[in-house]
Amino acid sequence: MKPVGVEEEKLKTLTSHTLTATNKEWIKVKHSANTETLSSALSYWKKQPQSNDPDRQRQVECRIKVLSDRIEYLSRKPQPRSSPTVKKVGNRSGERAERQDEKKNLALEFSVGGLLSIEDPETLSNYIKVVPCERIFQELENAREERDRLMDNLDTAALEIVSLNQEINNLKQENQILRRNQKVIRSEWELEIVNVVGGLNGRKTLVLN
Repeated sequence: MKPVGVEEEKLKTLTSHTLTATNKEWIKVKHSANTETLSSALSYWKKQPQSNDPDRQRQVECRIKVLSDRIEYLSRKPQPRSSPTVKKVGNRSGERAERQDEKKNLALEFSVGGLLSIEDPETLSNYIKVVPCERIFQELENAREERDRLMDNLDTAALEIVSLNQEINNLKQENQILRRNQKVIRSEWELEIVNVVGGLNGRKTLVLN
């Protein structure tokens, strides 16, 4: 039985197996959901059995960590104070703390996946803001190396295709030669049979005479 106050639609999104913790919709719902909904989602992911797929297991662990941090943040979120001056300062301080926490959570969420897996422009903008430049440059360098490797493989495959085509043409030529030789051999064999049969008939006529 779900606790009172759980937002069913938001819980459905937060417990989706198709939406990852770096998905724009998932992140948006996480930031707008109340504590009860977040707690229910956290409980759901904690009950998931251990997966043999490392990537899937990391996704589950990432959801658990992100949801836990969000719940912790909401639990210590500063409350408005009676003094107007203090309230204003407290709010600014709270907003800064919230932005820092959101930045930290985004960095954690982006630890699963990478730059090239992001399609949404807004998510990509957030990624560039929170992920260290060194990591982005390393990802781009890895992507460049992967591209070069794939191009080398493509060149190798192209050479192999050319070589195979040449072998096929050679086999076709050999097949044509074999067919011609087969016809020649067959003609010679037929002529030999005719000669043999003719010779036998000649001997038979001689004996009868």
